This record gives sequence, structure tokens and C-alpha cells, in this order.
Amino acid sequence: MFERIVSAAADSRIFDLIKVDYIVSDFDQVRAGLFDAAVKVLKGKEQKYQNALGVTLGAVGLSVEKYDVTYPAEAYQRYQAYETGDASVYNNQGTSSRVVQRKGFTFFYEPLQASSYDSVLAPLGLEPMVQFSIYLRMQYQVRRSSLN
Repeated sequence: MFERIVSAAADSRIFDLIKVDYIVSDFDQVRAGLFDAAVKVLKGKEQKYQNALGVTLGAVGLSVEKYDVTYPAEAYQRYQAYETGDASVYNNQGTSSRVVQRKGFTFFYEPLQASSYDSVLAPLGLEPMVQFSIYLRMQYQVRRSSLN
């Protein structure tokens, strides 16, 4: 199978084939770190809302705890050019024929956007990497503050 892939790639003038495996062996440590960071964000927001709005929030419970992993292979998007190019080709007899180039496809890496999250622990560098995320939803009950 590999020989057929290499031959097909060479026929298409592709000479560099690279396979990358992303191996993550410390899922439990990553999840624990994400959870600790998310709790800090929740506590900070709780304090911010209490200070800004003058209310007391009582925690009712954690309603959602969702972890997610995005591998680089899942973050590539396919793009096709809207317009195609064409050209007229003249032969030795002076007649022309029209050559239309097919719309090519390309792929680009689109990682998770940091702006979608309250906190980012390790911002992406130049290379694709495995991205982990956590979504926590906490329920609170607003308690009446005593008026002075």
C-alpha cells in the first residue's frame, strides 16, 4: 500500500511525505491542571460579580464538567478557490485551444481560538499541537445582601 501511495504522490509531483503522530500519555495530569485553572477562573468571576453587583452568590452545584481534546488532524479545514484561471494555448498551426485550470483544494490549520476561552494556559506556537479544553458550568443562587 505504501508503495502505491508513494507512486501516486510522485505522479502528482509530491515528493515529501510526512506522517506525524501526536501521543499524549499524561491525560490525568492535563485534566487535573485544567480543572485547577478552571476553578480559579470560576472563583475569580464569582468574586467579581459579587463586588460589581453587590450581591452574595451561594454555590448550588457544578452542573457541567466537560473535557475536550482536539488533535491537529481535526483542526485542518479545506479551502477551494472561488475563481479558476484559464489560458489560450497556440500551437504551430496558429490555432488556439483554451485550457481551464481546475479549482484546486488546499488545507489550512485552524486551531481553537483563544478568544473563545476565559483562560489559556499554554498559547500555541508556530507548530500544530494537541489542544485540551475544559468547560465548567457552575450554578449559583443569589442571596440577598444586608442593606446598610
